[in-house]
Amino acid sequence: MMGQYSEICANSGQETVAVTGEYTANNSTETQTIGEYIGRNAAPGDIVCLIGDLGAGKTTLTQGIGKGLGIRERDVSSPTFSLIAEHRGGRIPLYHFDVYRLGNATDLQDLGFDDYLHDADGLIVIEWANIVMDALPGDCLVIEMIADTLPNLRDLRFTALGDSAARLLKAIL
Repeated sequence: MMGQYSEICANSGQETVAVTGEYTANNSTETQTIGEYIGRNAAPGDIVCLIGDLGAGKTTLTQGIGKGLGIRERDVSSPTFSLIAEHRGGRIPLYHFDVYRLGNATDLQDLGFDDYLHDADGLIVIEWANIVMDALPGDCLVIEMIADTLPNLRDLRFTALGDSAARLLKAIL
């Protein structure tokens, strides 16, 4: 579906693999379609970290992810004030975090994030993940979303850190 990817083995002595890819979405429909691919290929325990400015399309991508999981698009909205939204009724649950209002990674633990990690029965999507990256496990798919100067154009940069994230990214590339 998307462009090329490359595998980079870290020189840390571990078998850590980073898979990267890039894609330019021409409109919100394409952004949602990418999300659908993620949702269709996600497995319980996968973590998707979204990074981008206001209006970059993080919630639009998450709506597509929900649709790919079989969750109605209109049921997925940004949980900015509640911080966490649990969406059930799809192939697997979607746990949608919006951590924009958190001060740091420690605040994520106070939300009970570890409980979601240990249950691992659904897909975790975190908007504004850059705020809490220090608290996240090393196996996650990071998607940086950059709004272009042209309306509705979005550049997406994918970095899969760890085996599960690499499997997910390879499935959607």
